[in-house]
Amino acid sequence: MDLKGLEKYLALNHIDFKAATDNDGLLINLGFLVGRVHVRYEEDTKTFNFNDKPRWVIQIVLMALMLYFLATNFTIYSQLQLYTCIAVTVAMFGIFGYKESRIKKLKDAVNEDNQSAS
Repeated sequence: MDLKGLEKYLALNHIDFKAATDNDGLLINLGFLVGRVHVRYEEDTKTFNFNDKPRWVIQIVLMALMLYFLATNFTIYSQLQLYTCIAVTVAMFGIFGYKESRIKKLKDAVNEDNQSAS
């Protein structure tokens, strides 16, 4: 499966997408809380690049910052601020987990479709 095949797969499964600028792949909209995922097709390896490493680095940095602020201000916060900070941190973990599960589901479907076509 190449980029055109991915476009056909996404259209058949009613997944919203649009072409990225400079003909550099597709921006796939995975919906609420997930947003868009940039997918490129690597011609030399004949695989899709889901831009995993930069996304994971950003998520890890954000989570580290949230945990740092929670840990360093644990005794400073009032009860309401502390509970709010904990709730936001847990919600962010949930959102990132949901996002990665949706991306993994798309990757698995693309790989499965690619293997059945071979």
